[in-house]
Amino acid sequence: MLIRMILHNRPNALKDIEFEWITPRNLKVPVAWPDWFQMAEQVAQFTLDEHGNMLFPPEHSLTVDVSECNQALVEEDNKIWDCGHLEFEQDMKTEDPLYELLDVQIASCNVVVKILQIFVE
Repeated sequence: MLIRMILHNRPNALKDIEFEWITPRNLKVPVAWPDWFQMAEQVAQFTLDEHGNMLFPPEHSLTVDVSECNQALVEEDNKIWDCGHLEFEQDMKTEDPLYELLDVQIASCNVVVKILQIFVE
């Protein structure tokens, strides 16, 4: 079976993606956040008003709250992980799946997206 997932554009296949078979029909796929995404101050720079001013500067209560929440999510490896689960209708081989990261060009939008391509049997 071939599965494709669109990811954020910063994963390193060896360090930021893991696989864990929960059952032969449930594959857990943790993906680490990019380092910069953990910093609410940096992410707040994406939200600007019509004059280019940050709506939520570092001292804003929302930015502070998000920073505190993010810090609480950091695990022992200094990463924050989002976990997804792939469910199958039949038992699969519970070996580590083959996978690769692909940069796929979407010509109609002139963008490149990061695709995680997973092969399971």
